Amino acid sequence: MPTAPKLYRRVSGRTASFTGYHRLYEGADHLLLVHSTGIREDYRRFFYRDLQAIIVRPTSRRRDNAVAWGAFTAVTGLPALATALAGVPVLPIVLGVLAASFGAVLIANQALGPTCECHLQTAVQCEALPALRRLNRAQKFLGQIRARVAEVQGVLDPEEFAARLAANRAAGPVAEAELPPVMAPEAPPTA
Repeated sequence: MPTAPKLYRRVSGRTASFTGYHRLYEGADHLLLVHSTGIREDYRRFFYRDLQAIIVRPTSRRRDNAVAWGAFTAVTGLPALATALAGVPVLPIVLGVLAASFGAVLIANQALGPTCECHLQTAVQCEALPALRRLNRAQKFLGQIRARVAEVQGVLDPEEFAARLAANRAAGPVAEAELPPVMAPEAPPTA
């Protein structure tokens, strides 16, 4: 039996957070953000024609995690060393295994590279993309998605952009008389 063609290509692996797991998929005409709690899944579609910006901002999460895991490694590793030198039989092994585990997480965190926050902006919302937490993966994603968005939305030439910017600056600020009137809410009926 022939298999159906894949509709989605996975952009990122499963990323865990306190509220569940996040995954990001690339479709033919949209991005699909999946949030799974283990009991239910929520799906969010972002069509390429609606994208206004993809914002990637570096964070200090990598450094903060390194400090925390380094502290855990030191807090368990130093007593393991001290008890081993004192001749205590079992405690150094337990503390040593804990210290080695914390050290492995510390090394893995550093090997994965710098961290970032990624947001996707449309005309009506700015949605966080928790599936993209590492800068190298987010930059790879931007490189892949840029061509698809340009294919759907077109490309604005630098000369045309400069001309539009100059025209907006020449128009000046909007006068208050040109703004639509603000409607005051009706007063509630009195009893």
